[in-house]
Amino acid sequence: MTTPAPQTGRAHAFLRPGGFTPYDGGTDTERTRFLRLTGVFLSALFDGAPAKLGAAVFLLPAVGYSAYAIVRTQVQVFAVPAPEQTAFLLSNLAAVFAFDLGWLMLAHAGKVAPLIARDASQGALLLYFSRPVQRPHYLYARLTAVTAASTAALALPVLLTLVVHLASFGPQLGGATLQGWMSALLWLGAALVIVVAAAASAGLLSLVSLAAGAAVRNPTTAPLLLGGGILGSLALSWILQAAWGRETVARSVDLHHALGSFHTVGFGLLQPDGLPRFALVQAGLGVTIWVGLAVGAWWLLQRFLANPPLGRGRS
Repeated sequence: MTTPAPQTGRAHAFLRPGGFTPYDGGTDTERTRFLRLTGVFLSALFDGAPAKLGAAVFLLPAVGYSAYAIVRTQVQVFAVPAPEQTAFLLSNLAAVFAFDLGWLMLAHAGKVAPLIARDASQGALLLYFSRPVQRPHYLYARLTAVTAASTAALALPVLLTLVVHLASFGPQLGGATLQGWMSALLWLGAALVIVVAAAASAGLLSLVSLAAGAAVRNPTTAPLLLGGGILGSLALSWILQAAWGRETVARSVDLHHALGSFHTVGFGLLQPDGLPRFALVQAGLGVTIWVGLAVGAWWLLQRFLANPPLGRGRS
């Protein structure tokens, strides 16, 4: 039995089974739903002790090179000659970045590549899309969460290394092109290179990693696809370098070295002597390779979302 709703000028529920009352609040905006979904995906990346331990590994090279910088400034016998201080700084920053980039690629193969394949195989996409979550928002939230975490994992340890070098050497570095108060531009430039290179590398890698999960049926296959591609590119690069030489485009085939082109060029521009021509050619080809992979990954992800599997498994 029902009772008519009272005439108060607005609609009210007239059937209240089980004591439920009508919801008079508003609805979340699309932006709010997107940010909440991104937060869920971001926190899931760090669930569990292994994930937290893996994140801590990114700090190890920063700690090592920071201690090395302190020794080279505090112990006179090991002091860096003044003309070499700028090159010493940029070399250490590049080394920390390269190590963390390699570790990040391994983390993506094990942690990020299976994400979409796992959602598809476990029927999680039906859960997401049965709520007010649009298909593009699912992809954007996944991509934003992974890119943000990856950018932080790359940038923060290198910025820490930069700060320790600044505290150890002082703002005025020997061997720098700019002297006096303009020497601050070197430190600011290095910080800018770190952030931009980290964001660019993380964004391209995140697209390719997520696409690996959209390309396979089994979540356990996605790490093999991404990791195998990275290791295969390294082996191919070694073969080509043996035939053509190290200072050729052969090294650009190595996906790790190619993805490091952003920080290689950035730190190279801060060097007093700049970058050799072959290094610029390698970097240009490396960026081209990764942009091409990202474009293909984006197309694959869009194709996947156009007809996603909404049940358990994939037909």
